[in-house]
Amino acid sequence: MYGYTVSGEMTDEERERLILEHLPQVRLIARRIQERLPDSISLDDLVSNGVLGLISAIVEPLLQIVMLGVVLSIFTHGQAPLGKSMFFFYATGVLPFYMFLHVVGHSIGLLSEATSLLQVPRIRRIDLVLAMASAELLIGSMTTTLVFGLFFLFGYGEGTENMLDAILAYFVVWIFSLGVGLIFSVVNTITTTIESTWQTLQRFLYFLSGVFFIPQFMPPWARDVLVWNPLLVGIEWFRTGMFLQYHPPWIAKTYMVGISVGMVIVGVAMERATRRSGRRH
Repeated sequence: MYGYTVSGEMTDEERERLILEHLPQVRLIARRIQERLPDSISLDDLVSNGVLGLISAIVEPLLQIVMLGVVLSIFTHGQAPLGKSMFFFYATGVLPFYMFLHVVGHSIGLLSEATSLLQVPRIRRIDLVLAMASAELLIGSMTTTLVFGLFFLFGYGEGTENMLDAILAYFVVWIFSLGVGLIFSVVNTITTTIESTWQTLQRFLYFLSGVFFIPQFMPPWARDVLVWNPLLVGIEWFRTGMFLQYHPPWIAKTYMVGISVGMVIVGVAMERATRRSGRRH
């Protein structure tokens, strides 16, 4: 095994090695995508974009985990809100949250910026969003597996009794992200104000979704409001699979699944409605 460090920042050599390990998967994904695209889109362009996405998916969350661990340790005297390792706890919030950010953020301008690509009869608008979201799920899953694998390998992981809960929660958060991203991408074809709205919204979500705290320590009135946030429920659900005997009563899994599926249904309905409207005009 490679000697990656877990506590503190990764060295440039370790980060480069981590990225190089996954370059073959990037090329494989790019080759499969190219099979459905026009000849004018080269494999090298897809690979280069995939590499940039891979670097962003790995480096950005790791920097957030390190920053939260270092900065907030000053205020908490090194005591994690849950478990033994602050870095491990923050990773359980940052990684699902950043997967959500990447899916939604990359979806917003997708339909309005790919008008020439959509001239290809084989490619539908919903295909673009689904392909992008699937790529983000794959990259995010690999990053999450690597990060937590390193935590457990070096003894910084927590005991867990049901890793399946973490996997299911991550997938449901992805479905929720897909639905929100599809809705925002359709809205963006009508008004571009959604992009600036999203920039503001994601900042609020960062502080309201349990990325660096657990609702247990919030006042009851605040907790009762926060648990209506599907993203917070998804992150807390993810934590039940990463921490032994962590089963907070405010996690409503059926609510999270229902909201996620509902978002996708609304997004698909909006996409079809706007597509038909565009044909009439």
